[in-house]
Amino acid sequence: MQCKVKVNQHRPEAHARMLEIYDAGGPDDQALGAWMRKMGLTGTPK
Repeated sequence: MQCKVKVNQHRPEAHARMLEIYDAGGPDDQALGAWMRKMGLTGTPK
């Protein structure tokens, strides 16, 4: 069995950058950004 993991996707800095990209995108991207915020994936400490 093999597995690949992208660790940076789980880092708060990555979440903050993804939100910036999604906010600048189209309606589907913005909806994904809203879902990330609802889940608390904002890139800021809790």
